Amino acid sequence: MRRVIAFFSLCIATFLSRSIEAQTGVLPQRANRAVALEIPSEVPKTLAAMHDYAAESKWNDAIAQLQQVSDRYGDALVAITPQRYVVVSTYCQIALCSWPDEPLRLYREKADPQARRWYRSAVNSGDDFLLHKILRHAFASSYGDDALWALAERAWEHNDLTTARTLWQQLLPIPPELRTAEMPLELIYPDSDIPHANIRARLILCSLLEGDQQRAQHELAAFRQLHPDAKGSLGGRTGELTAILEDTISSFDAAISQARRRDFNTFGGSTDRNAVLSEMVDVGAVRWKFKLNRDQFRSFRPRKALRDLGPLSFFPVVYNNLVLVNDADSIFAVNLKTGKAAWPIEGIDDASIFPEIEPERFLPIEPVVGVPFYTMTVSEGRLYARMGSPVTMKAKRELRSDNRLVCLDLEHGQGKLIWSVKCDALNPDAKNGVKVVDGNFRLVTPDWAFEGSPIVDGDRLFVAIKKSQRDRQTNVVCLNAETGQVIWNRQVCAALSNRDDAYNYMSHNLLTYAHGTVFYATGMGAVAALSGDDGVIQWVTTFSTSPAQSIFELSDQTKHSLTPCLYHKGQVFVATGDGNEFAAIDSFSGVVNWHRTMPQRILHLNGAADGRMFASGDSLWCFDTQTGRILWRHLVNNRADAGYGRGLVTRNSVLWPTRDEIVVFDQKTGQIQRRVALRNLHQETGGNLLIAGDSILIAQPDELVVFGVSAGMRRGEGRNQLNAQLQ
Repeated sequence: MRRVIAFFSLCIATFLSRSIEAQTGVLPQRANRAVALEIPSEVPKTLAAMHDYAAESKWNDAIAQLQQVSDRYGDALVAITPQRYVVVSTYCQIALCSWPDEPLRLYREKADPQARRWYRSAVNSGDDFLLHKILRHAFASSYGDDALWALAERAWEHNDLTTARTLWQQLLPIPPELRTAEMPLELIYPDSDIPHANIRARLILCSLLEGDQQRAQHELAAFRQLHPDAKGSLGGRTGELTAILEDTISSFDAAISQARRRDFNTFGGSTDRNAVLSEMVDVGAVRWKFKLNRDQFRSFRPRKALRDLGPLSFFPVVYNNLVLVNDADSIFAVNLKTGKAAWPIEGIDDASIFPEIEPERFLPIEPVVGVPFYTMTVSEGRLYARMGSPVTMKAKRELRSDNRLVCLDLEHGQGKLIWSVKCDALNPDAKNGVKVVDGNFRLVTPDWAFEGSPIVDGDRLFVAIKKSQRDRQTNVVCLNAETGQVIWNRQVCAALSNRDDAYNYMSHNLLTYAHGTVFYATGMGAVAALSGDDGVIQWVTTFSTSPAQSIFELSDQTKHSLTPCLYHKGQVFVATGDGNEFAAIDSFSGVVNWHRTMPQRILHLNGAADGRMFASGDSLWCFDTQTGRILWRHLVNNRADAGYGRGLVTRNSVLWPTRDEIVVFDQKTGQIQRRVALRNLHQETGGNLLIAGDSILIAQPDELVVFGVSAGMRRGEGRNQLNAQLQ
């Protein structure tokens, strides 16, 4: 099948001599980063014909074209705007829902019999897969709203508020005053017979349970005007919906509605990269220190800047009473209370739990560009990490650059290796893309490398991989978390690169996971959402990027950190344009809700809570999550006072590390509540922060320092309280 590659944001290619490059560090500008998405050439043609028939009101022909392209290319991507892509099946359903009543009637005559069978079978068997199948392939049928309602109710029962809200909102039609002649950008059911009052009442409960009382009050005021006399059943009570809602809001204590996480089991504390603590913590005395190995994959040229301590490469995780941290070669497990080896061997206080024997080292021969990072994930008593070289794109003359995923047993095996997966150049014809070598599974992907540590949901593991070629391609792979075997492998995008193949390049792009969807900020100017079930891409949104001008800038530790997507209440926050752009994207549709150009580079997405999003670099910024308006900021122009490491967000405060102290801000006002002196008081420096039980940890460039804290933490029981009050 012929394919056409769509390239975006192309720029002028220039070439510089190697002698100039050696003196200035300027990369040859062969081409700017151009995002490439693989789109079947027949898709645009067929959709254009469909729109032509629709414009002429030839509805039978338009529907025939629609069904043809949807049946054949339903999972392929197509542009719905110049910078946003959705799968063809979604595009076709959006078109159907925007057409008049007559074509909808004609479509439903053909689609309803199959949709009816799916729906009845789903009701009888309790199989959500068939309901999702209706939404993907027959959303505009007469059973699309029934499937939305059923899935929303089930999501509510499982406390999945974001999914429930998204599905209920799709049942509310676009107000007449907001309708245009153009095709809508989102999928909205056109003519549901489900009472709108019942839908809006449930949306108010979603806001309440999410802890957003202000939003719930605004929604209740609108509800009084739209449905003053509406009656129905809500949470086991029957009567006037307004009265039920008023009683619930007035008596519900939203302050305990959100159960907060305690252990940081992956980067950002959770798979949505948005762990928020319930209480403020106070830094006490130093409990213990653990020396970290100086990384062997240092920057191409060390920065001769203010107190150059090296890159902040380490991001530990916590499991029960263990602190775990890794570098390229080893994983270390220490006791949280004592700082000693978790499982000492024969009286030797060796904290290393992996590898069991000295690793076979393959240090790069050619120069290395970039900043090394080390992250891990813990799930259900197992530890998952990318080990080996952090190089993801090899130099042309580099002999070898191996990395692999490992799975260790923490719960029962004291770090025993369960499986390892290599992503290297093997036989491309191996069955199912997998080959067993020395008892280990290997992905059959020539010149590929794992981008970073994986995320895990139940028995599924997700990780990004990248190809070491000029036309860089990046994929997302799903593995069985128990065995390491491949479940699916999906290409996301490719990009022309301005990189010089005389150098090795390091990267560590992490995935984000929430409500069954994998979100991926590729680092190529594209953000994608994929179904966790089968890897089908739901949408891709592209942004302009700025090419790096030198290998020194790429290796500048003050300009690079980990910024995977951060998910919060139906939005995906992403730092784009190499950190100078900041955007909020609707997680369901890929629509950009708002976008800002920042005066300084964003290095950390620290967290979001109570309608506020916190991002930092040299300075600290607080944004309104719905509008992108800057609520407050702490600007820094002096490098000595600039941010230094990833901070923490609590329900009421923000902890922000600098080189010399931890500054505590009031989350609402931005006022400084406290300054914790590190260098003067403890002879320590800042770094990446995390909380573990009654301790606060700082991961410095070459040491892990653990302080005691005085404040405890509390877990909310909002869901149980709300149900009790409703009943």
